[in-house]
Amino acid sequence: MQYWVERKTKLTGEVVNYICELIASEPRRLILKYEINQNYQVGNLALRPGMITYGFYWPERNYTLYKWFDQDGTLLGNYFNIADSVQFGDEEVSWRDLAVDILVYPDQTVEVLDEYEIPESVDTWVRIYIEATKQNLLRQVPAIIEETDRALQKVNEAI
Repeated sequence: MQYWVERKTKLTGEVVNYICELIASEPRRLILKYEINQNYQVGNLALRPGMITYGFYWPERNYTLYKWFDQDGTLLGNYFNIADSVQFGDEEVSWRDLAVDILVYPDQTVEVLDEYEIPESVDTWVRIYIEATKQNLLRQVPAIIEETDRALQKVNEAI
């Protein structure tokens, strides 16, 4: 088992690190696994310790994706983070979290979250980037979910 660090920098400058298990590493995509270790409330979804996250990262895309599963392997949701500066390093992925998130429930209900977290001091171009990314993601969500479902299935079949 190989461990990687996910290093997320928020718009406020706060840095949060997570120790994850490397699931798949390709030149243009990384998949990490993380076991949730505390309670989180995300939209209408309650995440609890022991639930599993599979994180997907691409250096050329302006988002990251978490797929959340309960302990029985049931999908709880797909959680897109609008992002920039996704970079792969030696046993590390770093990225900047641009606050706005899109949560897609298994029934395909979509919830846009955290727009209020964008600091007033953020440059206009960053606000435009976030809004454009949000609109593009909302159009592409089904295809991205299908793509990442296939990738995760392929990884699980190889184990």
